[in-house]
Amino acid sequence: MPSAKRREAAPTATVVVIEDEEDIRNLVVWNLEAAGFDAYGAAGAGEGLALCALYRPDIVVIDRMLHGADGIDVLEQLRSDDELADVAVLVLSARGTFDDKLTGFDAGADDYVVKPFAVDELVGRVEALAALARARRVLRATPSDVREVVRAGR
Repeated sequence: MPSAKRREAAPTATVVVIEDEEDIRNLVVWNLEAAGFDAYGAAGAGEGLALCALYRPDIVVIDRMLHGADGIDVLEQLRSDDELADVAVLVLSARGTFDDKLTGFDAGADDYVVKPFAVDELVGRVEALAALARARRVLRATPSDVREVVRAGR
């Protein structure tokens, strides 16, 4: 495993990693935790959806090819759930053709990373999604009549 420096600060976001390959799941969870995230791993679609319902994550990293399920179907379930519809989703997949990526984005993925992947790049993309998740939370919490520009002075 690559060495990652553990941060002492509070977690930046909560991440659920849905990946059926244990070694990859553990690698991703460990590196996300080392980068300061609260990260939880799930071995399959059902377990992943249960963790999402329990933790209400800011970000979900999901494998496209899960045993017995397509990660795209799980992504669509997340998007159809009122409580989880705004979660940032990164698809992590060995399927990397243009059409595969387009399918992921059409289903509502915010990012798509092809295996094999560089761990540092994956963590960087999750950090970018954490910023997106924070912005979505602010917009949800702000009443629509307050979302206009206010000018003071010149």
